[in-house]
Amino acid sequence: MPTSFLPRRSVEFDFDFDKFLAALHYLAVRRVPELDKYKVCKLLFLADKYHLVRYGRPIVGDRYCPLPHGPVPSHSLDLLNEFIKSENEEPEEVSRMSDVLELDRKFQYPRLMSKRKMGSEEIEALSKSDIEALDHVIKTFGAKGFYELKSLTHSVYAYKRGVEELSDMRY
Repeated sequence: MPTSFLPRRSVEFDFDFDKFLAALHYLAVRRVPELDKYKVCKLLFLADKYHLVRYGRPIVGDRYCPLPHGPVPSHSLDLLNEFIKSENEEPEEVSRMSDVLELDRKFQYPRLMSKRKMGSEEIEALSKSDIEALDHVIKTFGAKGFYELKSLTHSVYAYKRGVEELSDMRY
């Protein structure tokens, strides 16, 4: 049967905060240049895609939404936004992010930096294949800037498909 006649099924994964925090801290410890929330979102997308294709599961398990600047991990972006705007009363997750990360606010888009080395608990949250995927993404895409990452992620089939589905729903 041609695939166009098959019903579309969406696959959903459970967001794993511990893996998100460990992956985020890993990116910061590895000193990815110009690591702002946009770059984090793009690198997490690319790492999850790499891992899903090779190992059958994503790293973080976030839900990706097709937004104008490309695919965005919705839970991760919400947490990053909370972290950036956080005041004194922080949700537990933002507080845990504050334990390992700091913001360099001298830039228009604050950059994330590690406060310390990764602890054993954080390292244990990531599998060897998770680290392989993160290392691959850092090596391949870590030095790329906003426009390169935007262009790259806009060319991914899953993003194009998501945009098509959104435009189909609007009519």
